[in-house]
Amino acid sequence: MAAGVPDWAAKTHLGRRAAAQAGKERGASEMDNKDRLMWSVGPGGGSYEAAIPNPKITSALSGRHVDCKSPITPRLSVPVPPELQNSVCPWLEKVEEALGERVAADRRAQDEALRDPFSLIRWFRCVFFQTHAARLATASVAPGSHIRRHPLLSTAAFRSYCAVMKITLEAAGDTAAGDVAQVIPPLEEAVRVAIEAVATEGAVEVRGVERRLSHQMDAGVTAVQSQVESGVERVVATTTAAVAHVNKHVDECFTAVEGELGRLREVMAHLVCEGLLPSMRARQQVHEEISRPPAAPPPTTAAANVRLSASECGTIRAAPPPSRVSQRLLVDRDRVRSLQAAGRLAGVPIYASSDECVPLLPMAPQLNWKMALDEYATGLEGLLSIREAEQLFGNRWRLRQPGSAKARVVKLYFERHALYRAFDVEYSRFGHSRGVDGAVAVVKKK
Repeated sequence: MAAGVPDWAAKTHLGRRAAAQAGKERGASEMDNKDRLMWSVGPGGGSYEAAIPNPKITSALSGRHVDCKSPITPRLSVPVPPELQNSVCPWLEKVEEALGERVAADRRAQDEALRDPFSLIRWFRCVFFQTHAARLATASVAPGSHIRRHPLLSTAAFRSYCAVMKITLEAAGDTAAGDVAQVIPPLEEAVRVAIEAVATEGAVEVRGVERRLSHQMDAGVTAVQSQVESGVERVVATTTAAVAHVNKHVDECFTAVEGELGRLREVMAHLVCEGLLPSMRARQQVHEEISRPPAAPPPTTAAANVRLSASECGTIRAAPPPSRVSQRLLVDRDRVRSLQAAGRLAGVPIYASSDECVPLLPMAPQLNWKMALDEYATGLEGLLSIREAEQLFGNRWRLRQPGSAKARVVKLYFERHALYRAFDVEYSRFGHSRGVDGAVAVVKKK
């Protein structure tokens, strides 16, 4: 009531509950509501009987000042004819009359809370016709469109009201433009904040997906390499066993053949000794064959290559198993992807090998000493600074440069090393309190 709220509205249960709910949604605790007499119980046992204490609390609950004027568009100033209003909720007048009769018969039957939905219904049906009339008057809607076949909008009274609305909006064009100019800047700021929030959330999600995919790929490579190693071991073991079995079988065959040849020589000797060969020439040839020792096969023949003893069996040398993923490669790759997601390696080439992943950070050849200090401490044009590159990758960012670029980068680095050392000394002394920018400012001032 101190804020100008009418007495009957302050006693309305609906209004008190809405105020308490608004305070809760804006962060007020239940104890704060009770402290401001919003949940107090009166003598009759009812709740919300106390008034809002002061205008400051009213402003905090509503988000607006007491004297704040909401922007009103010209369409809301065009009155709606009673016949159109009566076409929506036609029972409203009868219910209001019935309430008036009950209150007139017995003052104790007065129910202030019913006045709020009655007012809300009247406001709703006016805004309904005002909104549709403004849309149809300012937009080119086809005659056979669905909105024109609406039972409440296809009457002669509504068509007449549309004509009045069109004339009013044409006359109030400047006012409408002024209202739009007041509303658009807050909306622009809200849209900008929403877009930045969505972009930030999307970048974080993309970075998380990239990180998860990287870990999954590394885990997959490690698993595949483990399977390959175990497969190679099984193949080598199986092949060695098979070769040993083949060599053993070949040795047994050659032993059997040599035994048969020995028995054949014995039979031939028996034929000569017994004189069973009638021809002198045959006896002479058999004697020469028996007396000649068996010649060993030459080393280049197939027999020499096949006849291997089991003890001299050669083993198949397996290829060295593939090395596992380097831990330094995983750390470097994670750091590089984090910097790329933050936009700090735009246009910077990446050196990648089997055990490391390093950005090849360039150095500007022609700089004054102030810009050279910025290049080392904070980075130029949003790129990674030389100081951060050394902290993350050591001196590999310059030693992995290709060709003549390595000599040029190393030369520039050592020419400016005294300036870098001056910043490091200043940053080690006061960096915890002044930060990087403060240390840069002190060195530039000196």
